[in-house]
Amino acid sequence: MKFDKPLLAVLLSIIGGIPAGIFTQLMVWLHLTSITAPEATSLMFLKQSSMTLGILAHIGYSSVLGLVIYYSALILGTDYFPLKSMIISMVAESLLFIIFVSGSSQSQGVSGNFIHAIAAAIAGLSRGYLIKRFIFNKLLNTD
Repeated sequence: MKFDKPLLAVLLSIIGGIPAGIFTQLMVWLHLTSITAPEATSLMFLKQSSMTLGILAHIGYSSVLGLVIYYSALILGTDYFPLKSMIISMVAESLLFIIFVSGSSQSQGVSGNFIHAIAAAIAGLSRGYLIKRFIFNKLLNTD
């Protein structure tokens, strides 16, 4: 029972990343960016984006980010938790882009960078809301 909550945080973080993928896919269809969030995550491994590898890499990235968000509540507390997780998600996404994606052959314009920043904010808010709703509210109500 001790390790159920981090596992649930990982699963909720994976689910919370889905709105960012949907948002960036809509922005690709509107020609405001050239790659989706999972495709950008796949650029860690390949020079060209791949949706299949991107989905798998995004699951791994979301899992690690879910653990970071969950354990950050021990330091930062749970007040305004969705906003705190949004900031953590945006910092992690910007580090991912700086380290892995900036040297790739698929460059995008300024609008693409703003789209991915907004997508990271959407994912962070949804991750924070889900983790607070399904983990921390139960902890506060049962203790």
